[in-house]
Amino acid sequence: AGIRSISTARYLHSPYFLAKKMTPLEIATFMEERKVSYYLFGFTAALLEMIPIAGLLFSISNRVGASMWAFDLEKRQHMFARGEKKPKPPRIVELDDGTSVELKPAQFGGKNGFVEGGDMAGGWIEGDDGSTKAIGGRHVSGEGVVAGEEKKFA
Repeated sequence: AGIRSISTARYLHSPYFLAKKMTPLEIATFMEERKVSYYLFGFTAALLEMIPIAGLLFSISNRVGASMWAFDLEKRQHMFARGEKKPKPPRIVELDDGTSVELKPAQFGGKNGFVEGGDMAGGWIEGDDGSTKAIGGRHVSGEGVVAGEEKKFA
């Protein structure tokens, strides 16, 4: 079930992606941002569908569950658009070596000076010296910063 988890979740949410007219890159980015949720949902769905006979009923309930989750995702997106919800502020964390860093929400595709000319799926930290480092990132396309590489932005 663990091996099939992401593909099962993608399959169950494929009507949602079609309805939103998402490109394969947008789907990959969307799923990467919610990787743990998609993994857990897909793992549970695949595990339930493996049960003999009852798996047939679970395949229907998994589709209903995917639809309900898609509705919640849309509702949350509309709450942000209307201003009812705000993005979480950056957090300042103290590292083991005494350096304090500001953890910022992930930035994608050249917004605010980040990763000009490319897309990055991951997060960023900014050090006390003004350097910015990609963490947990994956270089997708174009020129940009590879995970762990430091780059200063004006």
